[in-house]
Amino acid sequence: MPSFDRLLQEGEVDLAWELLSWKGELALGAEIPDRYHHRGLCWDPVAKNTAQSKAGRAGHESRHLRLLRRLRGQLFQLRAQPHCPQLRNRASQSVAKLREFNPGLPYIDLSHYNENAEWIEELYTNQAAREKRDRINTWRQDMAASHKSTVSWIRRAAATALALEQAPPEVQRSTSAVHPARLLQQHSHIWTTKWAAPERPLDTVALDRLLASLPPRPEHDGSLSFTPEILIAATRRMRGKSPGPDQWTPELLLRLPAKWWAALANLWQHIWQHGQVPQTWRRSIVVLLEKPNNECRPISLCSVLWRLGARAINKQLRGWISDWLGHEALGAAPGRGTQDAHARILIARAAGHRHYVKQDISAFFDSLQVPALCMLLQRLGAPSQLQRLISAFYQHSLRLFKHDRYFAASWVKAGKGIMQGCPLSPTLALMVSHFWAKACLSDGCRGLMFIDDRVFWPSAQGPRIATELQLALQKSMHFDSVWGFTCKPSKCAMVQPDGSRVLDQLAAVFQYGRETCLEFLGLTFSMQDSTVSLLKFKFRLLQLRLRYLRAMRLPMRAAFLVLQALIYSTMTWAAGVALPEEGQLRDLKLDIRVTLQAFFTNEAPSTLIHAAHGFHWDPFWLVAWRSLQTALRMCNRPGLWRDTAGLDEATAPWYIAVPKAVHTLSDLDWHLSPDGKQIWRRDDQGRTRHFWIGCESPRILQAWLREEFQHRQVHACGRVKRNYHRTEEDLATGLVLPAPGAQVRYAFRGHAALAHHDSLDVRRAAVGTGATAWYHRCRLRLAKDAVITCMCGKLTPSRPHVLWTCEATHLARAGLSPPADRVQERLFGYRILEFPASPPAFDMDDFYEEIGDYVTAGLRDQSSLWLATDGSSKDDVGAAAIVGSAFELATGDSLEDQCAFRYELMALLWLLRGLWRHCAACSGTLHVLCDCQAAIAVLDRPAGSDYEVMAAEAASLLQRLRGRGLEFRLHWIPSHDKKPQWVPPDGIQGPRARALNAKADAAANACRNRRSNGSARVAWHRALRQATDWETSTILAVAKVSAMLSEHIQSEHGLSADGEPREAAAAGG
Repeated sequence: MPSFDRLLQEGEVDLAWELLSWKGELALGAEIPDRYHHRGLCWDPVAKNTAQSKAGRAGHESRHLRLLRRLRGQLFQLRAQPHCPQLRNRASQSVAKLREFNPGLPYIDLSHYNENAEWIEELYTNQAAREKRDRINTWRQDMAASHKSTVSWIRRAAATALALEQAPPEVQRSTSAVHPARLLQQHSHIWTTKWAAPERPLDTVALDRLLASLPPRPEHDGSLSFTPEILIAATRRMRGKSPGPDQWTPELLLRLPAKWWAALANLWQHIWQHGQVPQTWRRSIVVLLEKPNNECRPISLCSVLWRLGARAINKQLRGWISDWLGHEALGAAPGRGTQDAHARILIARAAGHRHYVKQDISAFFDSLQVPALCMLLQRLGAPSQLQRLISAFYQHSLRLFKHDRYFAASWVKAGKGIMQGCPLSPTLALMVSHFWAKACLSDGCRGLMFIDDRVFWPSAQGPRIATELQLALQKSMHFDSVWGFTCKPSKCAMVQPDGSRVLDQLAAVFQYGRETCLEFLGLTFSMQDSTVSLLKFKFRLLQLRLRYLRAMRLPMRAAFLVLQALIYSTMTWAAGVALPEEGQLRDLKLDIRVTLQAFFTNEAPSTLIHAAHGFHWDPFWLVAWRSLQTALRMCNRPGLWRDTAGLDEATAPWYIAVPKAVHTLSDLDWHLSPDGKQIWRRDDQGRTRHFWIGCESPRILQAWLREEFQHRQVHACGRVKRNYHRTEEDLATGLVLPAPGAQVRYAFRGHAALAHHDSLDVRRAAVGTGATAWYHRCRLRLAKDAVITCMCGKLTPSRPHVLWTCEATHLARAGLSPPADRVQERLFGYRILEFPASPPAFDMDDFYEEIGDYVTAGLRDQSSLWLATDGSSKDDVGAAAIVGSAFELATGDSLEDQCAFRYELMALLWLLRGLWRHCAACSGTLHVLCDCQAAIAVLDRPAGSDYEVMAAEAASLLQRLRGRGLEFRLHWIPSHDKKPQWVPPDGIQGPRARALNAKADAAANACRNRRSNGSARVAWHRALRQATDWETSTILAVAKVSAMLSEHIQSEHGLSADGEPREAAAAGG
């Protein structure tokens, strides 16, 4: 057998991949009978020989249940025909067979017709119920073991339920098949016809004339690298994705050894250089996804091996794409996503534009022709390897249709179209969008194209609106005719305000509809006002999903993951721009509360559930947080498209693109700074608190939001607002305490600490339930009119009474300070002040100057200098240090975020600032030791970091310093003498490097301690620990008195622990 390397040298990529795939399966321990039966080979579908289904009118039943059902029918019929010998014989045979499953079955006299009918009915009913219960439990266990299966089932079940609630379609319009196999046959024929070779050949002359609108670009050198690390990284990002025809999943590939990945890297390098694609990679399964109006969308599942290489190509060609890409083409590129498309529309609308043309290209991907794409690639200067690769991949490619669990009978060829599902397809679509913008848009008309959706509008208001739009439309129609695109008039529209007639004539000419709202990429933009709403948002569907989620009976953590995947993601995908209506959020909150009844009793206050288990269970909190997250992303990364946009668009404030986030800030009584770089709020002391976007972690803003919602919910809680005291005599009631003042805050940290305790009584107490007469009456299944007395003799004890005033429980509350208000009495929350501001900052100008003086002196007599940096934090007070052999500097700032990681980053930033400002004449090499690998990594790639603005500034200073002649080198060193095997960088001994790191650590800690002296934050943390201890002790005391009350009630009513009478329990034992 030839070796893998030799097969590559000979250009036998099919055999090379077969060998590599076979070796991969062997490495995974697969049992392969021979080299001719493994994943690397091509296969053809064959008809499945299935056994006849045993399902009857009652569904799938076991042999035992089928026998019982048959015997039941026979015995009932025998009662009507007692003298039929054949029927009696058959019934006798069934009884004999039944003894296999019921060996203890007594003798049955078939003459006792009525008695036989009774016992067989009972036996059948019990067995049917048992099997149904077992099937449901088995199904629930299977679903609980797979989050993906759970989500799929709930999504499918809710969609089916919603469809059943709709009015049935007219018979004349119901032209599509219903059964999956029939639907597969019908729509596979439709798509095979669409993918056939075009009726007329590509007009290359017309396309060449269009291509003249693009300036020619030099060809990319095509020097792409396919290393094992690059391919593994691409595979990791595909975990959970469906496999292609070869059934190689990302999870299986990631288990293969490094040697196998090295061989795959060599294979991909050969494929890239020579344009040869293995035959099995050119096959794909086309999954038909149903759409409204009896249509299907074809999604291609290519081989994972092809997809991971295509992802690596996309990533390495980003620089080439950014060289020619403008602001009009969006989608399939970083910084040009859906949010950026919405931002352009919002900016245009804010500028006063109210007239738009919307187009939707039908079957966009399926209309593209590979020869035309190759001509476009050549004009854009794409690597010749990419053109060869795409041509090779689509040449003789085969596709197999699939719907539900049914496959087509054979593979089909495609003469045109590119696959939805191939990672290169969006990139190719982006090139076509860029080409359309350059060919059709002009100075008088602006627009954007997002894959197959287009919108354009006039650049200026005035009498030429219709003229400019008509010119752009004519150019666009000519562009579509050359490329073979079709824009159905029913899916296109002229958008203008109600009452405007500017575009009426244009709509009549092009047969487009007239609308007053722009529906684009999932949102509806009103032309009458500034509102934006979710398009096709089905609130009823979310309610049905919650209903089926409750039916699953999942653990709380698994239930939240499903809630996040099916509910929150649906309503917050555009959180900064559009959200559900407030009434819908209220209804959703009630539905979620019903879902939580599987874990808590109905009386549990929402504020305690959120405090103990997280505010993510509150949809109001979640939409507020998601909208703020969107605002942070938009501020830090306003979009790469702004680099080529007009001055009015490029300089538009970022917050125009996130109206819902601005509304959230207003609702919280928070504000944006005039420059949009900070979020301000006023605290309880009247001081203005600042959050610097991109310089502080979003966790700070999340803590603010959590604190604000908790404060509002506590004071809105019924137990706090209302007295709730019963006035009847001899009732076991609690204390008479006032409601707290409007500014009083509470910790509620003990509730979260005990929320997952092993004891049910403790978990109940953590959310303010249990320990009442009503709770134990229900738990012990007592009659509603049963009289329950407290241990002290009073009637119907309440929780505050049992805990705070009952004489029999005084030992349980010993050591607890008495409550001062209703929150302490009923919710067990301890008073605490608002989280205070950070300590004041030191003067940084002198700090920067000292850095410059020390570094200048150090590099005056030597060519290199070694420094170390470190950050430290405790009790939310931090500091950073920069040290050398002859100096140590440490300081801190007044930002809200005082975590250690930010100070690790700040130490490097402050060092770079000092060097830039005061070391203009320095040259040489500056070595900096840092024990935080994450900080070093952030400097390499600032984008996407929580501290993006800070990290970007540090990275920029680093590059500019190197341009001055000062070489700045960062080295990682283990902290606190960890990793004894660590090898120091060249130029410094290990002991000296560790001594410098220890010196930086000591300096940062010393500065932090100085800043902590008298700090309000240190005092606050001390008070928080005290509050947490009180809450924890109180909750445990509630659990203890609840157990005492339960024992008392059981003794009083003669019950066992499970609510059964003691005599019955003793007999059962």
